[in-house]
Amino acid sequence: MQADGVPLPVRELGIDPPLKLYQLRFYVRECDLDGFATSLTKRMQRPTVAYITAASHSGKSASAVVGFLRFRELDFGDDARLNFTHYLYMPFANNSGNYHDYVDEEQLVSGCRKSSKLRVRLYMRVCFRAQTFDRDYVYVDEWHLPNATPTFITSQNLLEKDVSTFMRRSPKGVLLVHVDEHRPMCPDPDLRRGSMRVLAELAVVQALATYTDIPPLPKQKSSETFRRPIACLLPDVGTIMKERLSMDDIDMDNAANLLRVATLRATLGLAL
Repeated sequence: MQADGVPLPVRELGIDPPLKLYQLRFYVRECDLDGFATSLTKRMQRPTVAYITAASHSGKSASAVVGFLRFRELDFGDDARLNFTHYLYMPFANNSGNYHDYVDEEQLVSGCRKSSKLRVRLYMRVCFRAQTFDRDYVYVDEWHLPNATPTFITSQNLLEKDVSTFMRRSPKGVLLVHVDEHRPMCPDPDLRRGSMRVLAELAVVQALATYTDIPPLPKQKSSETFRRPIACLLPDVGTIMKERLSMDDIDMDNAANLLRVATLRATLGLAL
């Protein structure tokens, strides 16, 4: 399965082929899933980067996928909610080796001179076009800046045009761009933060970042871009036992059986 030909997230767990997250069952309480979708689609008054922080293999990327799909099922029809119509997974690590390579900072600096904002916008446009139009990823030994480097305003207009072209079938929709593990993108934290800001400032884009640790606090000054945490969806032990285990033949009036079931629930909870 792909979104408009754009690959969706996979994970390697020592097996071949890698697991496709969108094909796996996600055992979660329906009320938690609805709450996650509601939080994910909340409309804010200023450009916003939503983010999920949790340890590796906690289900961050899977949460993003099922949250998007749940919104499509519910169709809130509410002006207070973002109307997600497209999902783009933009990885910078993991994903079975299919991800954007790190930034060649020297090439960016030489092409964009002192404009850090232009550097960020140009690189994000390269990444976006690679996935949406070329169906590929950016590799450091292959990518290069255009011969004629555009101005900051022109680069902004070009990126907006690319997004509009990608979403041509849903001009009133919103694109959810899921940026996964963007810290390997570049050693420069300002460029990494700028990359998220570039996406957040696009009118028809909601940026979502997934981290393995809590991102650092911004500098002590006002920012036009707002960061909003979203709790990662957690698998529900009760749902797993109900869906995967047959309890009909177990005598629940027997104290020993009750202890075994309680032990199983605790074991599953610790494993998750």
